[in-house]
Amino acid sequence: MSFKLDLNADISDTSLVDAIKVAPAEFVRIFGGPHRYLDERKVSGLYSFIEGEKVFTVYDWKSTSLWGDDLLSPLAFWSSRCQEELSIGGNCEDAAEFRSWLLQLLETR
Repeated sequence: MSFKLDLNADISDTSLVDAIKVAPAEFVRIFGGPHRYLDERKVSGLYSFIEGEKVFTVYDWKSTSLWGDDLLSPLAFWSSRCQEELSIGGNCEDAAEFRSWLLQLLETR
């Protein structure tokens, strides 16, 4: 497995395939701040990864004050050390290998 962060990956054919519970601040610590912003309401930040022809994304979904006033601001969300659900999108239905890679990376860093 050699997934790589790719800021310019073509994510147009990706859709929800899985989810992961993690502190958003851990993603920021390892990969830097979210690299893409998809829209002004449902997604406040997104990371894109590639391995060969496979493309995966990790993003928040309706998790910030962009979606509802009673939610955290995007800055507070991505700074949070509390476990939050992040969505995993992909251009293939099987994200198990990517999810395992993420979990292993988050545990070892």
